[in-house]
Amino acid sequence: MAFAAILKTASANLQRYFKAVEVSRRFKRIAEAQGADPSAWNEFEQGVAARHSQDILAPVDGFIREIHPREIGLGLVGLGAGRKVSSDLVDPTAGITFLKRRGSEVVKNEIMARVQWSGDSVDAPVSVKRVANAFEIGESAPQGRPLIYFTIK
Repeated sequence: MAFAAILKTASANLQRYFKAVEVSRRFKRIAEAQGADPSAWNEFEQGVAARHSQDILAPVDGFIREIHPREIGLGLVGLGAGRKVSSDLVDPTAGITFLKRRGSEVVKNEIMARVQWSGDSVDAPVSVKRVANAFEIGESAPQGRPLIYFTIK
């Protein structure tokens, strides 16, 4: 019985993988048909490592009561993940990896997230601080949010 479940899970995982590979191939063909450089796509598939990274640490013991998305977004824009004005360049390596989520219990100096970027922005320390301040830590776990806020009739 357990082997059948493992086989079913493995089969589903393989199907998702092959579908993702096919989607990637189709996207690449469409991009090339529109004049995209195929070597750029290969670099993207291999991934480009960011030159800088910084862990976002829990300042105190407690629970993550809220993660403010606007502050995360504005902090990441300062690291190059977005534009302030249309002429700004976007750093494709800039981003965030969340290691904890709302409701997670954390201890002081535990890693909650990691930001990464490649640019040499003088705003980087301020932007990293803004991302860190987006995490609201409290003494108790937050209440669950309703799955349905309202219905339209």
